[in-house]
Amino acid sequence: NPVTRAYRIAEPILEEGYPVYAPCSVFHPDAYYRPPLPAGYRIDGMYFSSANLAAEGGRSEQRPFFEPDDLHRVFSYRHKPAKRPRDLPIRYGFEMSAIYFSASDGALLSYTPSHSEQELELSRRVSRVYSGAESIQAQLAAGLMSAQDYVHLVAGAGHLRVLQTTELWPDAGTVSPVQ
Repeated sequence: NPVTRAYRIAEPILEEGYPVYAPCSVFHPDAYYRPPLPAGYRIDGMYFSSANLAAEGGRSEQRPFFEPDDLHRVFSYRHKPAKRPRDLPIRYGFEMSAIYFSASDGALLSYTPSHSEQELELSRRVSRVYSGAESIQAQLAAGLMSAQDYVHLVAGAGHLRVLQTTELWPDAGTVSPVQ
């Protein structure tokens, strides 16, 4: 609530027999389809958490940073075309002041959008779904881009900060876009 400077956090609860959580149901462009928010509140950000998912070999994978699909989702939710062409699907178009990532080692990161040309380019290149083999996601999977290069690319597109330090993220504050 911008007036009272109060925040509320909501987390989806997945129960047996219920459909998988779909962020588009919460962030639908038509207010009629969105769940009601408390009076005076607006959506201000999204929070991503490191998934400890069991890989095919049975090991759990711990993510230290935003997945390319996380960023793609955020970029598409806040995208507002000046005039939507008929063949373009409805986008979500709400502003977020920041997105957050809670890493498995306890680090807390924040990315604040810059609306810069670099961020626009990142939004076009991040997901394999839209950029194919040239996408950042595909380059990371193939080992053609290092995780560190990906972090610096994101830092150069917007404002990436370390809010809670850990061994992997030892320096609090703004992450430099250059190595």
